[in-house]
Amino acid sequence: MTEEQEIKAQPEPQQRVPHGYRGKYRFVKIQPSVVSIDELRQLYKRLEGKTLEVVEAYLDSIKPQPGEDPQKLGHLKDEARNIGGLTVIIIGANGDQIVDTRIDVLSQDNLPDKIASITFDSASALKGININLLNSFRLNLDFTEPPGFHSYNPWDQPTPNNSTLEVSGPNTSWVSGVQETVVSFFGERKRNRAWLHSQVTFNVLNWLFAFPAALWITYRADNMFQSQLQNIHVTLRGALYVYIVLVSLLAFRVIVAGFRWIFPVVELQGARSKKVRTVLGAVLSSLLLALLYDIFKTIIN
Repeated sequence: MTEEQEIKAQPEPQQRVPHGYRGKYRFVKIQPSVVSIDELRQLYKRLEGKTLEVVEAYLDSIKPQPGEDPQKLGHLKDEARNIGGLTVIIIGANGDQIVDTRIDVLSQDNLPDKIASITFDSASALKGININLLNSFRLNLDFTEPPGFHSYNPWDQPTPNNSTLEVSGPNTSWVSGVQETVVSFFGERKRNRAWLHSQVTFNVLNWLFAFPAALWITYRADNMFQSQLQNIHVTLRGALYVYIVLVSLLAFRVIVAGFRWIFPVVELQGARSKKVRTVLGAVLSSLLLALLYDIFKTIIN
């Protein structure tokens, strides 16, 4: 979902802008998608062009101030052109970190075995020489595993994922261009997974499937062990039924978590073993099908 708002910001002195500016700020949540490293290299090339565009425009806007050495300013511009570019920040699941402004960083030989996130930042390269670009963007792709239910409440929020784009600046056409580039790129690689990670889906499935299934399992357990349960005190028997319901609901949460792991929000192609995905999907599907089969079999008979 895209949000747009007018903002005002106070520029840094080195930007040689005496007053604030009026511009655009866009925040975009990256939609569920699957991307490969080769495709990210393509995205890098597109966003690098956007980055160099604003770097060059900024440097061209700088004019020597009274009493300032033009040669010194020329050296500063040369240095900015040399180091200015799209910065790629790669974080590995084990804490490995790679930061570079060259596309070669996005090659299989340079990457950690397991990637947690990849970030494209248009402004960080020049901050080392005290230049802060007003037109800038930061694209973060979160490839971390969906967190366990102990770290968030699936009843109230979707699966956490920090894949976002933030872009802002006084050049409104540039801001819109960056947004369109990123949105169209991931739109072409979109996967229909948002429903699986939605809290609405979790609520609906629990009320319409998980709770009835838990009651059914309790009913079947009572039928299967009726003779043994008759000798148990009614209070303890009632507590046992409640326990079976709770365990059944917990099992359903595990099944949902399993499917969310198989189909993450934003996936890096190759990060999921096809064999593991197939086996786990078959196991989880079999559990649900076995329950449905037992229900229909009992109803028919």
